[in-house]
Amino acid sequence: MFVDLISLVVTVAVIAFQYQCGLRKKARWAVILPIIFLLLFLVLSYIAMNLGFLLSGLMCVFGLAVAYLIGRTRARAKAKADLDKMKAKDL
Repeated sequence: MFVDLISLVVTVAVIAFQYQCGLRKKARWAVILPIIFLLLFLVLSYIAMNLGFLLSGLMCVFGLAVAYLIGRTRARAKAKADLDKMKAKDL
């Protein structure tokens, strides 16, 4: 039970970190986390001789990419709204 709670907290923290990386303009940190996950699951798949880990890793990378893109889209929309607001004040 406690291990499940810790797993949930870590998962939420990783997704929140990826979302925050999407809000920033530089994508360096947003690329590092999916690469780490992919390498981790590749190693686990090789050690266990089971492709299930690789499939799980690809799904994790996809989820992290979605979290990044949601953050990136919201950051662009907010920047555009702020720019439109400034243009309206100039008129």
